Amino acid sequence: IITLLIISLISCGNSGTGPDPNEQTATYTVSVDMTPSDAGTVSPSTEDSYEEGKDIQLLANAADGYIFTGWTGDMEGEVNPLPLTVSQDFNLTANFELKNYDLTTAVEGEGAVQENVLEQKSTEFEHGTAVELIATPAKGYTFVEWKGNLEGSDNPAQMTVNDAKEVTAVFEKKSYELAVTTQGSGAISEQVVSKAKGYEYDDVVELMPGAAEGWQFVEWSGDLSGSDAPAQITVDTTKAVTAVFERKTFTLDPDVQGQGSIGKNPDKSEYT
Repeated sequence: IITLLIISLISCGNSGTGPDPNEQTATYTVSVDMTPSDAGTVSPSTEDSYEEGKDIQLLANAADGYIFTGWTGDMEGEVNPLPLTVSQDFNLTANFELKNYDLTTAVEGEGAVQENVLEQKSTEFEHGTAVELIATPAKGYTFVEWKGNLEGSDNPAQMTVNDAKEVTAVFEKKSYELAVTTQGSGAISEQVVSKAKGYEYDDVVELMPGAAEGWQFVEWSGDLSGSDAPAQITVDTTKAVTAVFERKTFTLDPDVQGQGSIGKNPDKSEYT
């Protein structure tokens, strides 16, 4: 009987549910890659070991010019930070993309702006893209300067798109000289029929010849021809016009009263 009691007590002692001090807790590895590799970081460390059941949060931090777009691998989604309960080995990838920006170009006057991408990290105008802008004036216009997020008068000009940009190319009408002279005795009055300021491209100028006493207007020469008075000329380049005047001529018809005569040079019947 005593023997049976001892065996029974030993058996009951071995059937307890307490933890086995020799049993070890399982650990798992959480590994995270970045795409592109230099586009950001992840905290905590991109490769750590955790005990089973450990709750962690993975935070993706984008580098300058990049944005976080989502997780792929053993966990997918765009939640950031990402809550994770460690129950297995995890292999994850944090995905980033370059930011995209608008480059808005406009013109003042008449012309166009051409955009040439010099250095581009991916597609479209992404962060860090180098762009060359070429200002092309319309006929009769000249490029003056850039305004907005680009300044100066270099053409072409380069800029780096690291934010939303607005650039305006300023064009002005070309200015020309209209030189008027006279041949003979007289003057020319200039009246601008259609102009903005100065003699600019496509200004229409009306020229009126004014002869001095005893003189008469004959014709235009140079960049204007004909004998219209007044005459109009379009200033689309530098112009030089001459108004030609000549002395008036008169006929002398001698008349004799009484007895006598008047001698007259037979080779000359008109006088100035």
